[in-house]
Amino acid sequence: MKINRWIAPLLVMVISFIFLREMILDGKIPESADMFHRMPLDRWVEHYTANNEDMPQWYPHLFGGMPSYGGFIHAPADPLRKVFDALDFNWGMRYWLHFVIAGVGMYCYLRRRNLSKIPSLFGSLAFSLSPYMFGLINAGHPAKLYAITFIPLVILFAEKVIAERKLRNALGLALFTALQLWTKHVQICYYTWMLIVFFWFWQEGKELKSGTFKAKLFGRRLAILSVAVLLSGILVADPYLPIYEFQGHSTRGAASSLPSVGEARKGTSWDYATQWSFHPKETISLFFPYFYGLQNFPSRDLNSQAYWGQMPFTQSTHYMGLIVLVLAVVGFLIQKADSFKISVAVASMIILVIGFGEHFPFLYWPLFELAPMFGRFRVPSMIYILLPFTCSILASIAIHDFANAAKNSLSENTQMRIIITLGFMVGLSIFLFLFGSEMLSFSKLGEATRFQPPLIEQIKDVRIHLFQTGALLALLLSSGLFLTVWLTLKEKITGFVMGGVLLGLTIVDLWVVNSEFIHLRSERAAVSGYRPTETVKFLDSNRGLHRIMPIEQFNTNWYAYFGHSTVGGYRPVKLRSYQDILDAQALNNGAVQDMLNVRYVITDKILPGNQYQLVHQSDMKVYEKSSVLPKAWFVDNTLSAKDMSESLDIILERDFNPRNTAVVQGFDMNSGLAVGSVKVTEYSENRITLETQSEGDGFLVLSENYYGPGWKASIGGVETKIYRTNHLLRGVNVPSGNHTIMFTADHSTFRTARLISLLGIVLTLTAIGVLYCSDLRSFIKYIEREKERIGG
Repeated sequence: MKINRWIAPLLVMVISFIFLREMILDGKIPESADMFHRMPLDRWVEHYTANNEDMPQWYPHLFGGMPSYGGFIHAPADPLRKVFDALDFNWGMRYWLHFVIAGVGMYCYLRRRNLSKIPSLFGSLAFSLSPYMFGLINAGHPAKLYAITFIPLVILFAEKVIAERKLRNALGLALFTALQLWTKHVQICYYTWMLIVFFWFWQEGKELKSGTFKAKLFGRRLAILSVAVLLSGILVADPYLPIYEFQGHSTRGAASSLPSVGEARKGTSWDYATQWSFHPKETISLFFPYFYGLQNFPSRDLNSQAYWGQMPFTQSTHYMGLIVLVLAVVGFLIQKADSFKISVAVASMIILVIGFGEHFPFLYWPLFELAPMFGRFRVPSMIYILLPFTCSILASIAIHDFANAAKNSLSENTQMRIIITLGFMVGLSIFLFLFGSEMLSFSKLGEATRFQPPLIEQIKDVRIHLFQTGALLALLLSSGLFLTVWLTLKEKITGFVMGGVLLGLTIVDLWVVNSEFIHLRSERAAVSGYRPTETVKFLDSNRGLHRIMPIEQFNTNWYAYFGHSTVGGYRPVKLRSYQDILDAQALNNGAVQDMLNVRYVITDKILPGNQYQLVHQSDMKVYEKSSVLPKAWFVDNTLSAKDMSESLDIILERDFNPRNTAVVQGFDMNSGLAVGSVKVTEYSENRITLETQSEGDGFLVLSENYYGPGWKASIGGVETKIYRTNHLLRGVNVPSGNHTIMFTADHSTFRTARLISLLGIVLTLTAIGVLYCSDLRSFIKYIEREKERIGG
């Protein structure tokens, strides 16, 4: 049966729309902690852009201040995001359009592999609607989801480059690689290219084995792939030049100054990197999604403890559909596999083993130690984002081969092997449904010490219910698969009908599982979580150039929503020097609090009255620190530190007094310093201006995080050096007299990056317009013919 070439992409659009209908039509958003933490940053961006024309380079409200553009807080370089922002698309529309990109991209990839339309549609929906995607919506990780949606198109154009070695394909590869990189999730892009390199080297190995390998051809492929990668790098210079600059000073690129942490490698340590390794015994959850409880549900009840696997917790699943995975296996029974099919299967097994991480580091450890950049990534199981791609390919090939083989009838031995395999899945589902709840413990390590026995039993009941739900779902799906294949083998239905039925069963499967991850509420209800408390109202009435330290809410962005600068916060990456302070628990030190400009400490505890004075009590207690230092001050003397480790050691000493002494790197003058007066006359994200007066040369400390590449200082219009002071603050040497000292955000890297990207975009789009001009004309003629046909 023939189907119109536009039907499949249209079905992708319609079905994904149905899955996201509430988010698109009603503007609802998921109950996600990460999205909730993001709201203060978005509110700050909205306020800043409404009142300023420049780009904010610094965000002052978390961790004592950190880079905004390079620190992933506000780096609006993605062209798609700019279009979505201009059109005022809600989250549902943004997700839906990326699902369409994923589905159409996968469909085009499978059609290029000469699969018929129904199998291609099957693979398209299996990939674009995979439950991991909805888990990312649930977790509030849109950047990761956006990056995943470009995987088929990036690999499609990479394979076209390898096969045809044409400049037009290299431009397409560069463009889609750039779009993937613009999502700012480098780890997904890295994994995408790992798969590209694997497929490429597999093909080169195949040619080497057959004796058709040509070094010259290999060199041409390498050259044009390199051109594409280089061009994509030019396109994404904005925002990656500022990001790369920040990484060298961040927790992901700089070594710790603490001995206990400094022994670990620069970037990400083994223990940190291998969190969320996927335990091999959890592989069964790829077939039975509820086996280990599916996820830690976001509800504040027993369901939040549903997951009982080996990972600390999970908000998603790597399940991709029982029928998808079973077909991927059964496909090897239908006919002898070709080289491509084998390469996809081998890639899938390699991906699976890498994701085991610390539990079976056979592949993960050498990659961690030897592969460029790989050691900077964490969450080994994240590489499983490639499995819906590879397994959807294998399942689609299986449906295609089945439909073709059914016409010519399979041998009785082959039919028997297929029936036995599918029957085994039905039998296993029945066995787990009847006896699984009696055989498994449904307990997680450490729970006996966390919960009382009655509560543990209630949690187990929740897990048993989910397990039986999953077993029943698997039984229904495996039975439907068995019956459909059996009818096809008996020539009761056609291969086309078989493909349609399996597509329908898979959509139902994905609907059931994906629905578990969609817990929505109105955006208004989400914002109501930031309703100002009496404590906030007190802070609002006592605003100033100081910071707060909320003890119980230290790891949240809650107070930042109201524009209050805090020494805590919630961000995945921060300045390494500040992380040193946190790792050393230095914020428990009153002197460190003073130099970080902490005026108010917010807690529900009672604090000692000699340092802290209770000034407000309502939902929380607010203590004022009488010894707090101002935003900027002069010191009597300085101590020279040869490196950051030494400066950290000194400020952690009990007798360190930041009011009188500054620990400075690279500054030798330590006596005869004059103590003058200082007044802050301007304080903004991109500029801080001070007016000073002193009778002699002095040294001034500014209670702002030191970030060498991001700031410049001038005294009376003449540039002066900013010294790293007290490990993480800024200091300048001030000559005698009255002066205006200006700290200005350095926009040079940002401006250079933006110029490079702009030139790259103009050149790329011009080249694409020239090289694809004939294709565009052909497409226009096709549309005109279709209009005439329909009209006639």
